[in-house]
Amino acid sequence: PYRHYTFFLHTNPAGGGGLEHLNSCDLMTAPDAFRPREKEERFLDLVAHEFFHLWNVKRIRPESLGPFDYQRENYTRLLWVMEGITNYFSPLILRRANIVSTRGYLKRLTERILAWREKPGRFVQSLEESSFDSWIKFYQPGENSTNAEVSYYEKGELVGLLLDLEIRRRTANRKSLDDVMRLLYRRYAARGVGFPEDGFQAAAEKICGGSLATFFRTCVSGTAELNFERALLAGGLRLFKKPKKEKDGKLLPRRLAHLGIKVEKQGDNRLLIARVVRGTAAWQAGVNPGDELLAIDGLKAGAETWEKRIEEKSPGDRVEIALFRRGLLQMVPVTLGARENIDYAIEPVAKPTPLQRKIAESWLDDQWKALTP
Repeated sequence: PYRHYTFFLHTNPAGGGGLEHLNSCDLMTAPDAFRPREKEERFLDLVAHEFFHLWNVKRIRPESLGPFDYQRENYTRLLWVMEGITNYFSPLILRRANIVSTRGYLKRLTERILAWREKPGRFVQSLEESSFDSWIKFYQPGENSTNAEVSYYEKGELVGLLLDLEIRRRTANRKSLDDVMRLLYRRYAARGVGFPEDGFQAAAEKICGGSLATFFRTCVSGTAELNFERALLAGGLRLFKKPKKEKDGKLLPRRLAHLGIKVEKQGDNRLLIARVVRGTAAWQAGVNPGDELLAIDGLKAGAETWEKRIEEKSPGDRVEIALFRRGLLQMVPVTLGARENIDYAIEPVAKPTPLQRKIAESWLDDQWKALTP
């Protein structure tokens, strides 16, 4: 929907990101973002994301996102559709353009799922709450953000995946999330108007041919675990855990001792605890953000060594953590927890049904044999 489109590219060592406009976009990336291939693909993902915004956000949009009243905040529970669904389509665009291989796309997806399932906040804040509260929370992260919040970019992308596969499964692959976006474009964007707060769900149900109330209640307004295993089976794909390997191929331990803190180095010698992860050993023992980490079992905690010292222990071992808290020495006994030291993998099932093959090949725009490692 443009006569001419311009990409403005700024190379900046300080950071990256992008901003969409009606007929252009601003892209910011590091000067070395184009080599090797892995970096180039991340940059092209940014390009695809901002370019997709010329449809989704700049034309397809909720009523609350334009025309804007710049004198006040503009609230919507649909930022996950604007950013998360765009996040879902951008790597899929690279796959369909044959810039990224099918296996490369699935590998990226497993990394996203693993990262998501390590965030305690997924059980606390819903996707629509994350969208609505972005004014006061998303751009002002704090010490407890990972425990109490989610990103509507991140979860929105994953819910987009689940919704796409759900539509394909229910319609025997006759329809997909692509059709939902086309319907929103025809019904609203082509007329220059935004859709109502319930308009995205209504469009998805129209394409699906039935109610999606349970899906939206679970994935959008709820905080239940997202069931990627069930969703991927629609395309004949199996999501499973596998142990990590060292560079020489040796398997690493499946479970490691875990304390549950993130630290920041300040000055030459100080280690300040920046975050304590909900439900972990440190959380249960009363370790707080802002505490200064001094020693573990009487040995000085170094920036490069403290994590290794914990991992040398076994889950269930008891250690004594020395801290400074508001200038006072604290000796905190901690019973170490455990974390899974695993990766996720996606592989095709041994005997896919004709519909499973059809869904996978249509979704990934590739032949079934390309799914095999």
